Amino acid sequence: MLPHYYNLNSDYKVGYIDRHNYFDGKGPEMFASMLAHPGSGYLGSGLQQVADRPFGLSEWIHVYPNVCAAEGPAIVAAYGMGLQGWDASYEFQSQANRRVFDDTAGGFPWGVWEADVPTSLGQFPALARMIYRGDVKEGEVVSVRRVSPADLAEGKFSFSDKVEQKGDVKSFGGSVPAEALAAGRVVVDFTDKSQPSQLPDMSRYRQGDVIKSVTGQLAWDVSDKGFFTVNTAGTKAVVGFTGGKEQTLGDVKVRLDTPFASLFLTALEPGEDLAKGKRALIAVLARQSNTGFTYFAPDDRVLKNGGPPILLEPVKATVTIAGRPVASVNILDHDGRRTDRTLSVTDGQFTLDGAKDKAIYYEVVFR
Repeated sequence: MLPHYYNLNSDYKVGYIDRHNYFDGKGPEMFASMLAHPGSGYLGSGLQQVADRPFGLSEWIHVYPNVCAAEGPAIVAAYGMGLQGWDASYEFQSQANRRVFDDTAGGFPWGVWEADVPTSLGQFPALARMIYRGDVKEGEVVSVRRVSPADLAEGKFSFSDKVEQKGDVKSFGGSVPAEALAAGRVVVDFTDKSQPSQLPDMSRYRQGDVIKSVTGQLAWDVSDKGFFTVNTAGTKAVVGFTGGKEQTLGDVKVRLDTPFASLFLTALEPGEDLAKGKRALIAVLARQSNTGFTYFAPDDRVLKNGGPPILLEPVKATVTIAGRPVASVNILDHDGRRTDRTLSVTDGQFTLDGAKDKAIYYEVVFR
């Protein structure tokens, strides 16, 4: 803990707090998810954010062959760039010479970090609109750990931290639980003199199994395997394992019939929201795999890595939009362009069926 804060203090004196973190995908963790434990995985790096300094995560990704990778960009966008007010995000890694999705989900030993796949880069058109339009508001500070030069010199603090590291994978906790990152901003403050720290009262933000953000826009349900929702004027989203339960987000209802999926509905125009914009984008993804990928569960071995093309698990979901009439829902190709296919809409309700549509993007046109 002491060298950790000396290191953080030295970065603070330079100005920009920059961190790296990953979520593993080896062995049984191939099926692991960050959703069951709010603040776990690389979101937990946010516990190193300093009150009056920019903060960025310049390396992060679900390590291949983890199949829940679609949750990662969604969490970083909504909770990191949104609620926590992070200033930079660089998913590791992208092959800058390409202009298309990669044709494989990943490979060993050096292809385990691959951002140019549909479950990562494929969500960016929706996530970028949500972030740059400021749909998810930065939260109020719910916790401040205060550290002074005297605290560092004596090695005595008004709180306790626990940092664990296994290679590139790091986890954080202590007096301030990582789940506080799902409630509001959590920061470190370097002070001139020793002062008491402000620890979060999580009972204020918990409602049963759900941690609600101070903004009222985000809700993280920790029941079963976990999921979260985004409910803003410009973006509605459901990410994770909902068990088929319909989620009500204002005038929008979403039911995911696929066990795990990430669905974002966001206004397409820069300055508009879902109540006034002419069009909206739906990006929906679940799991992905190489063709021929073979995994032996009893001893957690990849028997065959497979190859191209990437196979995408089809998502089936029902979306209902109330409050304004929907003129049409266009099925888009993987470059986001209109095809000649549309979905049937009845009273604002329509069904996405990835097995039939072969799509990850849909355009909603309002009347």
